[in-house]
Amino acid sequence: MTNEIIQKKLADIEQRLRVLEEAQQPEPSSGIATRKKQSLREFLNDKAPRTSTDRGLCIAYYYETVESLESFSAADIKEGFRKARIAPPKNPNDVVNKNIAKGYMMDGTEVKNGKKTWVLTDSGLKAVEKGFGKEG
Repeated sequence: MTNEIIQKKLADIEQRLRVLEEAQQPEPSSGIATRKKQSLREFLNDKAPRTSTDRGLCIAYYYETVESLESFSAADIKEGFRKARIAPPKNPNDVVNKNIAKGYMMDGTEVKNGKKTWVLTDSGLKAVEKGFGKEG
């Protein structure tokens, strides 16, 4: 083999190696940091609900939109209060019933552990998205 052929083969090998190394490198960041999922407590702090009824509505919203639950039960609402480290209401069904009276929740089609479930209405979604404001 001539020196010229060896140089050509070496250049070819180096090119293939470069392509393989580039393929192994992670994609360059677009500058957008990956966001962690907001916790239920952080969500409640952002929306600033003032009453247990409003907190229950926010918890239901969080379950439907962030946790992707199809529907929620009174037990889910009660557990949401606990996850957020807020004393749960003595009667979570009362929280649900007050939100139903406001038109923010309606009956769901699912049954969880033999219990009735609910879903948010469009009005309920909009009420949470609007927020409740900070107490002054």
